[in-house]
Amino acid sequence: PEKLIVMPNGVDTTLFAGPLPEKRPLKFVYTSVPERGLAQLLREIFPEIRRVYPVAELWVTSYQPLVAYRQYEAKGVHLLGRIHKMDLAGLLLESSLMLYPSNFEEMGAIAVLEAMAAGTPAITSTLGVLAELAGDGERGIAVPGRPGTPEFSRKFVEATLDLLEDGRRLEQMRRAAREYVLAHHDWNKIVLRWDEQLSAMS
Repeated sequence: PEKLIVMPNGVDTTLFAGPLPEKRPLKFVYTSVPERGLAQLLREIFPEIRRVYPVAELWVTSYQPLVAYRQYEAKGVHLLGRIHKMDLAGLLLESSLMLYPSNFEEMGAIAVLEAMAAGTPAITSTLGVLAELAGDGERGIAVPGRPGTPEFSRKFVEATLDLLEDGRRLEQMRRAAREYVLAHHDWNKIVLRWDEQLSAMS
């Protein structure tokens, strides 16, 4: 009988090798395609976070154009667009959290995995694989509810503020997120697993 082999997505963990640098506590990132929740983040979520933390910053990168989102640009918001992979790694390494109110049924969530590899947990939705990556609050936070709604925005803001107030939990989450990706989503390890599977089939 035919066998179904499931392999996880992977990231280049060499970009995040070595000890983690000191985080900037109020520097946040969004590094996915914009249509997966960026408008809600810029319109409804980040302004409420900045109301509590006036020096908070949100840095947005994407390989897709961000021109349509310039209308939401405000103090503390930096729409970078496409940047080099090494620059992205540097941005993730120094950021505190990934704010990702995803409205998409994520299957791979590469952007989230890269953030986790940098010790930057994601606050996101429960869609697709995102809840699994969050690990029931151990490696990130998967906010329940329907992305795009005011209720979801409120819960997302509350989850973010609560985590920022709990420094011990946040540090534990950083370590757990990084260790999880290094153990389960390192491309080099996944390639070895593929080699083993292909050898067994030959």
